[in-house]
Amino acid sequence: MRHLSGQEPAPLRLAILLQAQRERLTLLEQECAAVLQALDVPVPPDHPHRHLAHRALPDIDPLKSPSRLAHAWSMVSISVLLLGMAAVVLSRSALVWLGAIAALIVGALLLEALARGRLARFARTTVVPLLVLAGLAVVVAVFTLNWRYGVAGMLTTAAVALLVGNLRDFLSKR
Repeated sequence: MRHLSGQEPAPLRLAILLQAQRERLTLLEQECAAVLQALDVPVPPDHPHRHLAHRALPDIDPLKSPSRLAHAWSMVSISVLLLGMAAVVLSRSALVWLGAIAALIVGALLLEALARGRLARFARTTVVPLLVLAGLAVVVAVFTLNWRYGVAGMLTTAAVALLVGNLRDFLSKR
């Protein structure tokens, strides 16, 4: 591109400016063609799980087929639960209702855990908390029936807990 000194005649000056403008347009056309060519090539897709640090996968062992118990339970579970609910509906006491429904649910979960081979996990996460709740219910019932027995029971429980803790500490230091 030629620089203008300002002393060229007007037609020459216009011709030089027109030539510079053509050169810029040519460069822009080449740049647009390069961009369009780059857009024609598809971008490889990102893996859909790349953003996950630890992808959760189903806990299925392909070499281990379901046991007969699991298969049998899957066929009869709903029928057993419906029959149990029918028996509960026939009872007249609300306390029997609650107990029977809880027993049905825990029984169904117990059989499901047994069929899947996860009985220890079930005991740890369901049975132990239920036993704690049952113990609390007994404590509340004892307190409401006779407060002396309730206080005596709490003092006895505290004494046994202290004794167990002290014995454990004594035996660990030996």
